[in-house]
Amino acid sequence: MATHPKILADKAMAQIRAGQFNAAFKTAKDAAKEHPKESFFFNLAGLALVQGNQPREGVDWFRKALRVHPGNIDAQNNLAQTLASLGETQMALDLIDKLLQKRTDRDALLYIQAMTLNAADRNKEAKEVLDELLAAYPRDARALNLRATIRYSLGEENEATADYEASLALRPGAPDVLANFALLLSRAGRMDEALATAQKSVKLAPNYGLGLHRLAMIQNEMGDQEGSLATYLRALELAPNDAELLLDAAALATPNTATRIGEMVDAALKKEKANTLNRAYLFLAKAKLAKAEGDSTASDGFLAEGNALHHQNCPFDRERVIREQADTLALFANGLPEMGAFPPTHPRPIFVLGLPRSGTTLTEQVISAHPGVYGAGELPWMERAARRVLEAGAPLTAETCREMRDYYLSSLPAMPEGTKAFVDKMPGNYKRIGFILASFPDAVILSLRRDPRDVALSMWQTSFGSQGMYFTYDQQEMVHELNAYREYMLEWERLFPGRIHEVAYETLVGDVSAESKRIAALCGLDWVEAMERPHENANAVRTASVTQVRAPVSTKSVGRWRKHESALKEFIAGLDPDLWPDL
Repeated sequence: MATHPKILADKAMAQIRAGQFNAAFKTAKDAAKEHPKESFFFNLAGLALVQGNQPREGVDWFRKALRVHPGNIDAQNNLAQTLASLGETQMALDLIDKLLQKRTDRDALLYIQAMTLNAADRNKEAKEVLDELLAAYPRDARALNLRATIRYSLGEENEATADYEASLALRPGAPDVLANFALLLSRAGRMDEALATAQKSVKLAPNYGLGLHRLAMIQNEMGDQEGSLATYLRALELAPNDAELLLDAAALATPNTATRIGEMVDAALKKEKANTLNRAYLFLAKAKLAKAEGDSTASDGFLAEGNALHHQNCPFDRERVIREQADTLALFANGLPEMGAFPPTHPRPIFVLGLPRSGTTLTEQVISAHPGVYGAGELPWMERAARRVLEAGAPLTAETCREMRDYYLSSLPAMPEGTKAFVDKMPGNYKRIGFILASFPDAVILSLRRDPRDVALSMWQTSFGSQGMYFTYDQQEMVHELNAYREYMLEWERLFPGRIHEVAYETLVGDVSAESKRIAALCGLDWVEAMERPHENANAVRTASVTQVRAPVSTKSVGRWRKHESALKEFIAGLDPDLWPDL
């Protein structure tokens, strides 16, 4: 006697909710055999496979469900969403377009369409879809959350904040919205709010991986490395094979936890397919663990393998960088436009810039130890303002400069009362020096300079998530980027003599007391003793330097490249001697 379909469906759903995905798949598969005309069993089997990290197999079952019943809305949605998650963007979008012509319930399809476009980095199109969705369904909390995330990526922080708040007003206990909002708050420098929001996400959903990941990240940024590692380990109990979690945990590993994390990394490697980005993360995790154990040979080997895999999966667009450099320097070939008088900027902007891993974070910590200085971290506003000008392809005018200035100032975070100056330490602003001086004639520009071989070693050993930093995973790309950096700086120094103040990393760490006094004078500040103890600065650090700047300043990283010279030989061979004559 056949089992009633509802009993089997309830059983499969209960197993999925309990995380018993293999059992749920078996239940649904057997039920589909017993009731071959009931398409929802085929859909449930696909759902169990997707939840069990077998999305490609799930696609086949969703298609089986639609062959049995082409109008199965759940199977349609699941198929489109799974195709998108697999990177089959065009296939997913074509399917959604067909379904939008047939179905009257457009909200779910539009949401999936926006998710697909977002996953494909087509965020402006994704936002337009969400605008259409929210015009018809203004109380769709999921759509508000997704639009907030997309707006944040587009540089619309104020609008993103409004969308997150509107989504939370509709779903006050939504852990995903809280986790996303926590990230925005941390990037805006609102660290106490960010921590509280991430903690609330975890309290409401203790087993929600994204919430735990956000909390661990914010704890680390705020200097609580012990708490951060504990949260990462808690997240790994739920997802022991998560390569990104393992990489982050490996960076914080202690002697008591290194073996445990290493065993998880090795176990994950055995399950991970060849040539994947996750496999790159796992080898990079092994490199960090080997480095912590003092085995530089093993670390260099794992780095070579992990970085090569990352570069294979995420190649760097060198041609775009070359075009942008030419367009930027051409824009300032005749200096700055006639701009007239700009009012003094208050608080006064201090731009700390240079190559990543050159000492920009340390310098910011020195300056922001002054009670009248706000350390704003790596602000993206000058980069975005400059990119708009470059994309427009028009000459730089006084009006354009004022627009850049207004955009930048309107985007700044709230600062404590009495702030005299603030530090923007976005390293890549070395490409934007012309734009900075055009918008802020009274800005202080401190340019960090460090031995490029030490910079390259630090980059090679650091895992960057930003697409703009993908050059660090390949030594040919890296040396091209560093040579281009010197070309930029030589041209800026020629165009704007006396406006760029160089800070040598080796001098700073060699005598932080004397150099911090010089830096204070350059910034127009009265020196205070706290500036020679930057490791005691309680400001949040949201960069790869978070661990180093919590330790007292030392010279141990100066000349460290010599111990890894063979591992860096491709990079060293590519350094242009005309650009680096003092090496």
